Amino acid sequence: MQTNSKAEIFEKIAKGIQTFPYQVQLEVLDFIGYLKSKLEIENARMEEIEWSNLSLENALKDINEPEEEYSEADLKEKWL
Repeated sequence: MQTNSKAEIFEKIAKGIQTFPYQVQLEVLDFIGYLKSKLEIENARMEEIEWSNLSLENALKDINEPEEEYSEADLKEKWL
């Protein structure tokens, strides 16, 4: 598999699109917009999933620890 740098990929795309008719170039531009939107949606979903997982972890963090029991003496307010 051939590896290309970002600059090489950009150059290949730029050279390739120059040979296309104007209408096809517009379609390519539209497709680029579609891909950008798709990536933004995927990134937003991933961020939402990460926040959801963090929230769930925090909610379940202390679930296995027994609750502290307070006696009646603990509940009485002391006045000096």
